Amino acid sequence: DDNPAPASDIAEAADTSVQNARYHLEHLCEADLVETVDTWYSKKGTEMTVYALSVEELVIQLRR
Repeated sequence: DDNPAPASDIAEAADTSVQNARYHLEHLCEADLVETVDTWYSKKGTEMTVYALSVEELVIQLRR
């Protein structure tokens, strides 16, 4: 899904913990593959960082 989402939604989609998703999202941000695009608030008022892909396409070439 290419829609922006908070770490909790990404964690649910990846069947992992929110902490694990945040860890990997931080590294993806450092690599400029993901970026923070907004801040949403949960029903309880908790601030949630919203992430989105920062690239449309990624090509990885493997050498033998």
